[in-house]
Amino acid sequence: MDMYQEQRGKRIYGDDPQNSRTYRGSMTSSQHSQYSNTETNYQSHGHRTRFVDKLPLPGFLVANSHKNPHTYREPTTNSSAEGNYSQYSNVEASHQAYGHRINNPKKAYTYGVSTTNSLAEENYSQHPNFEMANNFPTSGYSVTKGGTAGFSFRRNSCKDHESMLHELTNRNQILEVKNKKLEEEKRSLTNELQSLHNAVTIEGRESNQKILDLQGTIESLKAINEEKEEKIRDLENRQAQDLVVKSLQELIKEKEVEVHSLRKHNSELREEASHYQSALGEATNFQMGDDDQNNAVQLKNDIEKLQDMIEDYVTNLKIGVNINSEKIKEILEYYKCETGPRGPDRLLIKATLQFHVIKSIFFLAEDFFSKGGSLESEIAGRRKELSDLLESFSAERLGNDEATRVSSIKLRQLINATLGNRGFSQMKNHENGFMEHQFITSASEQLNQWMDQYRTIKDMEKKKEVERLSPEIIRDTVRLFYFRFSVQEPKIEYCWFSPNSKIQKNYMKGQWDDEEIENLTVGICYFPLIGKNFDKENFKIYTPAKVYPQEIKRRN
Repeated sequence: MDMYQEQRGKRIYGDDPQNSRTYRGSMTSSQHSQYSNTETNYQSHGHRTRFVDKLPLPGFLVANSHKNPHTYREPTTNSSAEGNYSQYSNVEASHQAYGHRINNPKKAYTYGVSTTNSLAEENYSQHPNFEMANNFPTSGYSVTKGGTAGFSFRRNSCKDHESMLHELTNRNQILEVKNKKLEEEKRSLTNELQSLHNAVTIEGRESNQKILDLQGTIESLKAINEEKEEKIRDLENRQAQDLVVKSLQELIKEKEVEVHSLRKHNSELREEASHYQSALGEATNFQMGDDDQNNAVQLKNDIEKLQDMIEDYVTNLKIGVNINSEKIKEILEYYKCETGPRGPDRLLIKATLQFHVIKSIFFLAEDFFSKGGSLESEIAGRRKELSDLLESFSAERLGNDEATRVSSIKLRQLINATLGNRGFSQMKNHENGFMEHQFITSASEQLNQWMDQYRTIKDMEKKKEVERLSPEIIRDTVRLFYFRFSVQEPKIEYCWFSPNSKIQKNYMKGQWDDEEIENLTVGICYFPLIGKNFDKENFKIYTPAKVYPQEIKRRN
């Protein structure tokens, strides 16, 4: 059980709500000791006890059951109280100003104001179950027995009341003094809190203003700094320009001394350097520069130049040129070209021979690369091998750097640009001179022999002039289709249209009227369509296909 405190209205409950004890009086510390273990002592009466605040009035109630309550309401002398309380162990006392009533449904006693110890002991001993209550506003109590007979005692207790009133007055004054002191402390703390709040508010405003001022200062400093940086950049640019100008002037002075003797050699070096720069490019830049021979404009011009040379090589098949009709018939059948009842016309023969020239060069080039043994074939073969290895290396090794990803592309561009620039050029001989490349020499002889089977040039000078075109035609054809088309990213593609294909004027070039297109098909495609991204929306055409058109055959 917790330690007793001086407080009012403690109720002691038993094993059930009907068996209880409630104490409403005051007890001294010596009396508390008699009730230090309420639960243990009160169990001697067969009850379990606990305290609750029950009544606002002073006094306590001790009851064995709802039919037999006992209430005590009057502080008596120590002996009287001890005699009375001894029957009800472990009860907390609270102070009561004056008397209590003792009653029972069958036996009731009202005990007046403070009696002597002996009288209290007599009354309590005769009536172990009792309730004491204050029945009179004045001093004195009555004691009745059995509801009819009784007796009463009256004594004067003014001194006790005055002493108690004086004590309460003193306590009230002390509490008022404490209350005033607490109120003053409260006002002081409130004022101090308000002062602190005002100080914090003022300091916050000042801080905000300082922040705004600092922000303005920072913006001003930023503007000043930017202005100074701009001036520094201008100064650096001027200094760089001055250095460049000075360097160029010195270079010009140096070159002026050698200009007459090195003019031609200098021009060749510039061209060679431009080619190297175009072939190398930047690590991730696949575009060709304007001065690169592999850029789109230059490439288109070189393709059209090749078309013109092939046309001149075949000749116009007119005056001074004999046509071998039997051989022409064989080649037309080989390429599945249809002819009319009058036989093939000159334009069809000319187109077929141009197609045959390109196909013959492809055949000779494939045979040359398959045999190997030359620098061009070895470089081309190892280029493909290295490109495949680099692609596998980029895919199978951890990393995301751009240089590795594009390494195979840059290698392809570099090697093909090199072969496109110098592939099959003249070779040095043992006498430090130059001679024609072996492949160009043999392929030219073979191509001239094949073409002589289909047409014969009577004029020997004209014949030599035409045959001198074959080395250049072969060299440019191989460089374009085998090397330079692969320099572009993505690679340039070419497409041949098969016979009887529908005429598409956006992709083809030939002799026809727009009104006749619906009735025309491809007789033979003698130069391919050249472009890239054919299977995508952003496809690009460099040169359209050259075709010979023919009318659609009608059936009854």
